[in-house]
Amino acid sequence: MDELKLRARAYAQQARDALAVFPDSIYRDALLQVPDFVLDRNN
Repeated sequence: MDELKLRARAYAQQARDALAVFPDSIYRDALLQVPDFVLDRNN
């Protein structure tokens, strides 16, 4: 895996971690899915 992908995954994990302070909700769940969508999408 190249450096850019590793860095992107690290940022995605930081985003997920930042959402941990919020209570469970459909909105939090939706936001938690965004990093995976961005990382997994094709060009």
